[in-house]
Amino acid sequence: MIENNLNIMIVISIISIIVCIFNIILFFKVWRACNDVHALTLKKIDEVCSFEEWYLAGDDEQAYAALNESFAKQIMAIVGIIIRQYGGSEKLFKSELNTLLEKYRPKYMLLGKNIPDRLANVNFLDLRNIRRI
Repeated sequence: MIENNLNIMIVISIISIIVCIFNIILFFKVWRACNDVHALTLKKIDEVCSFEEWYLAGDDEQAYAALNESFAKQIMAIVGIIIRQYGGSEKLFKSELNTLLEKYRPKYMLLGKNIPDRLANVNFLDLRNIRRI
């Protein structure tokens, strides 16, 4: 009887040790994942601020390049949303593009530049086909 209880205690101890080790491993995995999310958030903040930072630093060419990149990313994000949620409505895309143009136009005017024709007159079907590649 005592041997039987001892064997049960040993099995329970081994299982408890294994569970503890798995919990420690899980703790560090979650910790690392939280750090990754934090790093991604900081990267996103850097991307958003880059136009403003370049503009404040007085480098209009870099500010212009950052603004073009930001505008292009916004356009591609809108294309993705329209394809996923609305099946690819070109009319909706034109409406959203006009909203974006109004949002970005003051920033381009601040630099004394025009919105590049390639961004201002982008074709929804071309962008949809690019996403498929």
